[in-house]
Amino acid sequence: GGGTLVFLSLAWFDLLFMASFLHVRNWSIITGFLFTASLWLFVGISLGFVTLLGFSGVDFGFDLTSLIIRHSVVSLGGFVFFVVMGVSLVLLPMFSLSHGVSQIYSKISFLCMNLGLFTGIFGQFLLMSGLISAGLIFYIIQSVLILKNRMRKKREYWFYHLSFALVYLLIAIFVGLFGVVVGDEYYLKIALWLMLVGFGFHFIVGHLYKILPFLVWYEFISPLVGKAKVPMLHEMIDEKSTYIQLCLSSFGAVIYALGLALHVKTFLGLGALCLFVASIFLIKVLYGTYKFKNIGEKNGN
Repeated sequence: GGGTLVFLSLAWFDLLFMASFLHVRNWSIITGFLFTASLWLFVGISLGFVTLLGFSGVDFGFDLTSLIIRHSVVSLGGFVFFVVMGVSLVLLPMFSLSHGVSQIYSKISFLCMNLGLFTGIFGQFLLMSGLISAGLIFYIIQSVLILKNRMRKKREYWFYHLSFALVYLLIAIFVGLFGVVVGDEYYLKIALWLMLVGFGFHFIVGHLYKILPFLVWYEFISPLVGKAKVPMLHEMIDEKSTYIQLCLSSFGAVIYALGLALHVKTFLGLGALCLFVASIFLIKVLYGTYKFKNIGEKNGN
């Protein structure tokens, strides 16, 4: 019953997501990524619902383990990564002031990812691994080209978070491929950790440091421009704390991955502790940024 409600909720969300593309006139690789993400989301939740029914006693004649693999790959690689790729093609050029970079690598990535997911549905997991890995590598190349051609040459916390994220993603790809070749799923767990924590955490946090100050400034402070002294966007971030968070989270992700690889519990504990403290610094920075809304509130905005 709970699974059915979750499925219906996600299906309704997906229909609304698809409906947002009805009046798109100029399609680009960005809209292509996002629209395709909505299609893979429907496939992913459908596979998940069938798996749920299988665990509930309904016999479809399918191997449940293979269904779980398909559901996981399509949901993470099809929906999550397609959204990340599509949105990053907007955010990376915007935050780095990078213009005129060819999108050929993102188009190749789009093709490889779709082919990989499609072959995975039909059980060709080795071919799927190769195609998805190629797609992610081309995405990394595209991102590096955008960062390389940026007009904002200063290397700030956002740049370092994105750089670390891309490095972790590249390492995760090769560790995962090695696990597929040798047939050891333990390496796949390490690759998944590096992808979700190493790449995902640093990618999201880096953009939070850019997006939150802008939202607070636009909503609460922008009406005061010309009427009172207002802070600049970079003044709303505690840079010292961001670098401490970056060092702790990067070290924590690496040392935890080593703990997984070497089966050393001390490394696991140290890595988890570093990530925990890094999360506290992250909350401190974000809360400090959010408190700037008091400037607007004190002036009646």
